[in-house]
Amino acid sequence: MRRRGLATHLLRLLAGWFDQRGIRRVCVNANLDSPGAVSFYVANHAASLNRYWYVWEDIRSVVAAEG
Repeated sequence: MRRRGLATHLLRLLAGWFDQRGIRRVCVNANLDSPGAVSFYVANHAASLNRYWYVWEDIRSVVAAEG
């Protein structure tokens, strides 16, 4: 059931929620046991803080990437 765009759609909805509230910097904890978690965050413009944490300095980059 992977690669259908559902996670990307949900991330963009969440990014919009943060944006509407003026929240720009958002961090997530990557579950390293979840296949594809890290590559998903990186593909959606998150930067690595360390092995487990990823950050969007400006979550609007996710909203702007919507096609």
